[in-house]
Amino acid sequence: MATIGGKPLPWRLTCLALTFTGVCWVLVKIWITDTQPSTLEPVPITLAEAPSLPEWDLRQSAPIALTAVKGSRASHAYEFQRDDQRLEIDVHYLAPWTDGNVSRLLFVNTPLRTANARLQPREHPDTGFYGVLTYEGYAYLTACINPKGNSTITEQQKTHNRYATGLRPGRVFQWLIGQGKLWDGRCLWTLMRVPLEPDTLGSPENTAPSAASEQAYQILESAWVPWHRWWQANYPPPVPE
Repeated sequence: MATIGGKPLPWRLTCLALTFTGVCWVLVKIWITDTQPSTLEPVPITLAEAPSLPEWDLRQSAPIALTAVKGSRASHAYEFQRDDQRLEIDVHYLAPWTDGNVSRLLFVNTPLRTANARLQPREHPDTGFYGVLTYEGYAYLTACINPKGNSTITEQQKTHNRYATGLRPGRVFQWLIGQGKLWDGRCLWTLMRVPLEPDTLGSPENTAPSAASEQAYQILESAWVPWHRWWQANYPPPVPE
């Protein structure tokens, strides 16, 4: 038993001393690891050329220039066909971190711009949050696919998801021993679109969803659920900061 001046040291004080020593050791180890220059070359990231999407046939698949979206480490465009219905999907791998503000991403990186103000938030029990809107003959669905947890469309939703999936005993332990990161801020920003019938488009200023747009949203949602499931199971690897 540890002693001070020949007297036994209370067991609580012994535990505190051991805990303090352990924490100091972990912090020093993390500091040394983080301050050492990385000798690893950046790993090229490529997205899948043909992700699985039930009931749809892949027609085209091609990379998108990285300059298309700021902060993207990989971007890809897909075109699917089902009977006479065409489905186009753009995916941008935002890493190592993004705030997940989909409305801002639409405004900055797409022709939608001010149309993003009409983004309607929705929630699906199997995936999480997503947004829909119509613009110039197309119905759109968009969301951020996170590495773990639900999909999100706002910064607040992504922050909540990050805390919910990050503050777990296993992940905290890996972070304490310097073997992993506590927070994972990556995002697979997905933008899906299907064309609307020309005679059902209505006025672009009309924000109320028509029967045609609701039908298009249902088509998008039916594709979105397996799309989200596939990408979470096949998420791209982390990238060095």
